[in-house]
Amino acid sequence: MAVNLGTQILLARGIAPAMIAARSGEIINIPSQTGDTALEDHATHAASNGGLNVRMTSLLTGVASHNIQVNAICPTVVMTEIRKNSGTQMRNPGR
Repeated sequence: MAVNLGTQILLARGIAPAMIAARSGEIINIPSQTGDTALEDHATHAASNGGLNVRMTSLLTGVASHNIQVNAICPTVVMTEIRKNSGTQMRNPGR
């Protein structure tokens, strides 16, 4: 959890002032879809990615007026034969 959330916070704090001064910039994070979709036995991973998604939204509200974009690319699971046989089930309880 410290890597997902902590790294993003430290990097944003480090680069945001220069982007604000330049009135331009793009911050792109790569959380996974587990921030929005539950995976059996992956609660900590899902919580850290969910936290990253909320952190990004908060960051966006603080820097958007300075012409800074904040986006996420959320990779997903591809259902291959190996994945089907792995025993881990994906759940999306909110949908």
